[in-house]
Amino acid sequence: FFFQAEDGIRDAQESRGLGDVYKRQVRDVVMMLLGEEEPQKADTVQSFEMKQFKFAASQENFIEEIMQKVEEMTAPKTKSALEIEWYDCHADINEKCSKITEILSKIQSIDQISFDFNENEELRVEGCAEIGQLIKNCTTLTQLSLKLSSTNVGDNGVRSIVEGLPALTKLRELKLELALEGITDDGCSAVASAFGAISSLAVVSLVFGGKKITNIGVEALAMAVRRLSRLTEFNVLISQNMNITDDVVATLAQSLESATALERLSLDFGSCRRVGDQTLANLRLPGTLKKLGLHFRETGVTNVGIVSLAEKLPQLTKVEEFPLWLDGCAVKDSGISGVAEALAGIPTLERLTIGVTRCILVTDETARKLTELVRKNQTVNNIYINLQCTRVTARGIAELRKVG
Repeated sequence: FFFQAEDGIRDAQESRGLGDVYKRQVRDVVMMLLGEEEPQKADTVQSFEMKQFKFAASQENFIEEIMQKVEEMTAPKTKSALEIEWYDCHADINEKCSKITEILSKIQSIDQISFDFNENEELRVEGCAEIGQLIKNCTTLTQLSLKLSSTNVGDNGVRSIVEGLPALTKLRELKLELALEGITDDGCSAVASAFGAISSLAVVSLVFGGKKITNIGVEALAMAVRRLSRLTEFNVLISQNMNITDDVVATLAQSLESATALERLSLDFGSCRRVGDQTLANLRLPGTLKKLGLHFRETGVTNVGIVSLAEKLPQLTKVEEFPLWLDGCAVKDSGISGVAEALAGIPTLERLTIGVTRCILVTDETARKLTELVRKNQTVNNIYINLQCTRVTARGIAELRKVG
């Protein structure tokens, strides 16, 4: 075994760089499998060349570089994956947003867009409106990733960007990072209304860091998730928020019952002190799950919630990866031991992460149960366990090391 921590929502795969080309078969029958179209004959299968284009908006010749690649993007049987980093692009960022919208809006071969605006304080509502128009015009999009954390766009900017999302009827993957001080329930609800209207979505990843979001915003998210019956992956992070309460977050957890094909789930409510046991009790875990990530550091989770979670785990007969973070929570040996016993019987489990730092009610009994888990479940080959600042003694740690 070796030790490795898995934490938070996964980042998008790193781009292979400008001009990197790989082949992908795009089959018309995909939509048939989704129940939207009649099956096509084998001779209608088309082969497209997927080309990746990566640009840095801070470069002086940024616009010229994009214009030079337009012909390549519009070549027959070509689909484009466009990635733009907006680091160090300050006073002229909104003007550049307008120019690239004008250039790219007529290109009907853009399959993927990834824009990273993180920490760009110069982005304004007018720039957001241009990006929103570009996205709306790219009706061929199947993947969209927007990072807007630590910007000043606020609710109006977020609304300008997402209002065109319902037009993307082919979109299958959506990732939004909106850790914004200025975002409130209005912005959160606008996001929910937009993605909830895209029935084709299979992957949704959302990051909200604003402390002004309340139960109203979370309720809107729950309603949107209920409409996405084709979800295979759902990740949400709302951290350091004292406004949202356990009963409403529990409705979000319960809304996952409509996602009967869900394979990957990550819920991160770190430092949301009013979130806890009811959320875990209402959590709906379909047997299709292959990854379950629960990040509840410094929350109101107690041993009652962990016992409730342990009772649900045996039904996850396909789960391969399970990160569980409970740092600073009022959990006890009996709760963690129950989780360990349940995991010991899952034949597909490969990667396990358990963090219970500063859980002062955890003792050597937890270490013993985790040791038994590793011994019983021979499929587990990647383990990270953090027992710092608990009542686990050197003897308990030594027992764990023997199997690690």
